[in-house]
Amino acid sequence: MKDLNGNTESDLALGIADVNAEHHNKASSQINFPVLRQFLEQALSRNQVMGAVVLVAYQGQLLLNFAGGWADKERAQVMQEETVFRLGSLSKSVSSWMTLCLIEQGLMSLKDRITRYLPHFSPSFDAICPPISIHHLLTHTSGLSYRFIDGEDGLYAQAQISDGVDRPDLDWQENFRRISSVPLRFSPGTGWRYSLGVDVVGQALQTASGKGLPELLEDTISRPLGLRHCSFYLRDHFQMAAHYQNQAGRLTRVDRELDLGLMPA
Repeated sequence: MKDLNGNTESDLALGIADVNAEHHNKASSQINFPVLRQFLEQALSRNQVMGAVVLVAYQGQLLLNFAGGWADKERAQVMQEETVFRLGSLSKSVSSWMTLCLIEQGLMSLKDRITRYLPHFSPSFDAICPPISIHHLLTHTSGLSYRFIDGEDGLYAQAQISDGVDRPDLDWQENFRRISSVPLRFSPGTGWRYSLGVDVVGQALQTASGKGLPELLEDTISRPLGLRHCSFYLRDHFQMAAHYQNQAGRLTRVDRELDLGLMPA
């Protein structure tokens, strides 16, 4: 199809794309981030964070490469680009990714009820055990909660439910039994609340695939993408950033064991 100037639509679109690409490349080559760099340096000097690694790229061009502070202050290990960090709750995106992989293989469905994989996981709402789907759990619409969100006066604390990092020694069966003993905050699908729902999906993944989470992660994500350090547990020797928490304006080292897996998360 021709336009009034005799150009084909595809030729015109290609010409516009070339102009836009040239404009973006020229703009990106002139971009720098002095304000961001200054912000990071101030955060380090004020002890708001112990260390940081920040990379900013645009259209394949590296615009900012920053590494500063300490990876382990007590051992005098400075932060480097190659420093490996614990994922913490970012592991939720990893388990969600693995869920989609199993769905693609026909081993799971977002509509599946969690009781298909965990028959005894049955928290109630208004004295009824409503159906909780994989979709509810992944999107934090299941009605579950977190102990740290509810507070130490909440039902999760009373039931001694673990958020994960506080009790890596607590097996998932017992923690799930405790979760099931506490009523849901709302009927599944009627609200949103950040929760342990993705932890529950993590166990369902093992049931659906017949593999443990470390093996499943290796097969679906780490090995195909060449992510040597993406794992649920330490498996080789490399520089791992120490864990610090900010309390009352002070950074305090946390030496207790932090579980890197999803069960608990």
